[in-house]
Amino acid sequence: MTEHLRAARNELEAAAGSADDDVGASLEEVANAFAEFERGDPTPDHAVVDSHLNELRQLRERTDGRTAEHVGEALEHAESYREDIPQA
Repeated sequence: MTEHLRAARNELEAAAGSADDDVGASLEEVANAFAEFERGDPTPDHAVVDSHLNELRQLRERTDGRTAEHVGEALEHAESYREDIPQA
């Protein structure tokens, strides 16, 4: 399960490096949240992860080229991670 988060975080870090400052900062924030989830602090639930997924979808719309591709890849990994979160 954490391999999906790690892959998503890696994609977001790559995207942040090629994005405009404001988008890059937002991508880094989501990457940091995923790093916290990897450590289990806090334990994420569907609503929290959905919020990050929605933010990533909006950020992907604000990018293009390789940056958008990285965000798209991160979304795929994060969506796979979300599917594995146990229901409360």
